[in-house]
Amino acid sequence: MNEKLDQQYFDVKFDFHESKYEPIKNIGNGAYGVVCLAHHRKIGTSVAIKKIADVFDHFIIGMRTYREIKILRHLVNHENIITIRDVFLDSNNQKHVYIVFDYMDTDLKRVLESNQTLTNDHIKYFSYQMLNGLAFIHQSGIIHRDLKPSNILLNQSCNLKIADFGMARQYRDHDQTQYVVTRWYRAPEVILGYTEYSQAIDLWSMGCILAEMFGRKPIFSGTNTIAQIQLIFIILGTPSKAYLTSLRSDCFRRLILSVGNRQPANFKALYPSATDDGIDLLRQLLVIDPEQRIRATAALKHNFVNEFLIKLDDNDDCMIDNDVEKFDFGFESEKWTLNQLQNAIREEIDHFSFRPIKQNYDETSTADHDQFFPHNQPMENHHRVVIVDSKSPSPTTSSSSSSTAVVTTATSKLEIDTTRPLEKKRKHRRRKNGHHHHHHHHHHHHHHNHHHSKRSCAMIYNDEQDDSGDTNDEEAVQLS
Repeated sequence: MNEKLDQQYFDVKFDFHESKYEPIKNIGNGAYGVVCLAHHRKIGTSVAIKKIADVFDHFIIGMRTYREIKILRHLVNHENIITIRDVFLDSNNQKHVYIVFDYMDTDLKRVLESNQTLTNDHIKYFSYQMLNGLAFIHQSGIIHRDLKPSNILLNQSCNLKIADFGMARQYRDHDQTQYVVTRWYRAPEVILGYTEYSQAIDLWSMGCILAEMFGRKPIFSGTNTIAQIQLIFIILGTPSKAYLTSLRSDCFRRLILSVGNRQPANFKALYPSATDDGIDLLRQLLVIDPEQRIRATAALKHNFVNEFLIKLDDNDDCMIDNDVEKFDFGFESEKWTLNQLQNAIREEIDHFSFRPIKQNYDETSTADHDQFFPHNQPMENHHRVVIVDSKSPSPTTSSSSSSTAVVTTATSKLEIDTTRPLEKKRKHRRRKNGHHHHHHHHHHHHHHNHHHSKRSCAMIYNDEQDDSGDTNDEEAVQLS
């Protein structure tokens, strides 16, 4: 029985055989699409192609797809953010959208679930790259809102890219919805129903991920929202009187007080292998009050990660670019019909199809494949600060069959074995899919009271009761 389900699950049809890509195998699935590994027929470059089926039939799926394509086109050419290389419709009925991304070997969730050793250098380098990507996202006026290990993509050389921008929103957006971020990585201000939150929510998620890299298991793995709030305060300690007074709901105040009077947990004891610098950064990320939580640009200068920043001069003024063009979220407030949304998506797709791939490539060249995707000409990039040793093989040029390419950072040679995590993860996925369907979409259409902007107790007690932290509670706002 499970085998049947399994086949059906992994054999989604990728009907683009006449195209320039050749599908190789299915490699994963998200709430909104299935991903396959493919090769560019002419160049031989590996790409990941996400199929989003029947995208024109559902407003929320269509909007999420449109948002992701548009945001990633805006954030192009940052080395810690996944790049969209191409977008096209299926050849037959033009109902399914295919998004072509750079191929990455694995993701952080798979690595954390594997028996791969993560050294302190790995953790520093991953943290640096996450913060570097977040700083750029935030400077563009975007909040990711769904940062979690499965959205952090990695290759064998330990290069890291942030992915999945389908939930992203504008900073200072007024109708911000409660159902964002997988519960385990959700900031307290989001759980506590504040309808206005800031980019600080991504830094909370980053703190949860850092703790998980240190301890190899999620730091706050609540089975429901109430358990989640309690866990946070059990570990971080009872908040100040001022914080409790500032809460907009008696219900939450009682819930937090029910945890009793607690001292903050000793992170050094919780994570004995972590360095003092690592623990210090963790403390500055996992701060209950979002106003006091460290920001991405400040965190980049923290001792735990700042060895990767290029120093411009003796004043130690790190190269952090503040002159970043803001992303225009104007489309979010348009009251589009499904038909208008379809046209907008088609317009985005046309942006890619009008730029044919250059024909005059050198068959033997293993040059960076940017040159084959002229619509993504690399700009002057102020964000690349990693020193790669010329001797280290890149994943594209390495002719050896071993799957461990190496990157040289300022500290030491780093690599991850991406074969083990993939095998382990596949089994895990299959077992899970045998038991329940993977698409958890909780469409809670709550009416926010904007005057008090708080959630009632009943609302919390009715919250998702599934045990998995890795579900995406879909948005509460009605986009239409």
